[in-house]
Amino acid sequence: MAERGSSPRLLWQQPVSFTNPIHTDDYRLFGAVDSQGNLYVAGWAKNRVSGRSDNDWWLKRYDPDGNLAPGWDKAFDGNGGPDVVAAIVVDAADRVIVVGYGTNLVSASSGTDWWVKKLDASGNELLDRRFDASPSEAATSAVTDAAGNLYVAGYGKNVAGPATQDDVLVRKLTPEGKELWAVKLDASKGADERASDLALDPAGAHLYVAGFATNLVSTTSGKDLWLHRIASDASSMKSIVVDGSADYAAEAVAVAPSGEVYVGGTGTLGLGYTDIWIKKYDASLNELATGWNKVLGKARSDALKDLLVDPSTEALYAAGDLKDGVALNTLGDFWIQSFSPA
Repeated sequence: MAERGSSPRLLWQQPVSFTNPIHTDDYRLFGAVDSQGNLYVAGWAKNRVSGRSDNDWWLKRYDPDGNLAPGWDKAFDGNGGPDVVAAIVVDAADRVIVVGYGTNLVSASSGTDWWVKKLDASGNELLDRRFDASPSEAATSAVTDAAGNLYVAGYGKNVAGPATQDDVLVRKLTPEGKELWAVKLDASKGADERASDLALDPAGAHLYVAGFATNLVSTTSGKDLWLHRIASDASSMKSIVVDGSADYAAEAVAVAPSGEVYVGGTGTLGLGYTDIWIKKYDASLNELATGWNKVLGKARSDALKDLLVDPSTEALYAAGDLKDGVALNTLGDFWIQSFSPA
């Protein structure tokens, strides 16, 4: 597999800061781009709505030149407790959707609940939905289809049955926020399973959900890759499990226009404390191992954060963190690498 040789060029950069004191959980960033080239950035920060609102969502929009759009310095508080952004997507009509979770959003005792908010291109709120399926659940990723339907993946405590611990939970919502279906997955009663990322195939026929399950391959295999293909109407599903190391958790999944599926994550693979891995599968989840069982990293703790396929060239882009990637003692350095599809 060849690394592409193009040299990226920085067009602009924009610091994000608030007037409140900096806290450990401030300034987590997620981004999405609309059809006009505007960049939406979301995260959470301490007390953005009031002095006692705890961690609140924030949402900003920047134009293609990096200027903050008027009226787009927004903040949202779920119910006075800590709120976390997990994903941001823009649908085909340039409506921005923020997905995450917060505390007691459905009732005073509902625990951690999913939260979905949608705004139009002018910043008007179109939708605010909250979901409670268990005392503790978290949304982790989201994607939209051409019709504006929203798929959200995450996990919840005992949602698949009593004493199942953390189970994978996937929901499909209409553009108006109506739930069409919910799939709950438990691989091993008493063990934890989580969804980290999801992606749709080009036809919108299948949803791929990547994450991990604990000790599925053996009693000592630790976190094993757990990859699912779910039909967009939830009529069928296929799953595979892979054990690559003591911890082999998937963090990202992407689907090429050809239908081939890339999955990547972090594991203990021998290059350092933790290393980055990338695998490639066909649309039926058969592994395409030739040249694609990639292990990347240095001698310290490295982590994959995202995968993206260029729809025109089918090149794969991987991004993450490399400890001391630039020089010794630079600690967590940003890393991005591209690969040709062959």
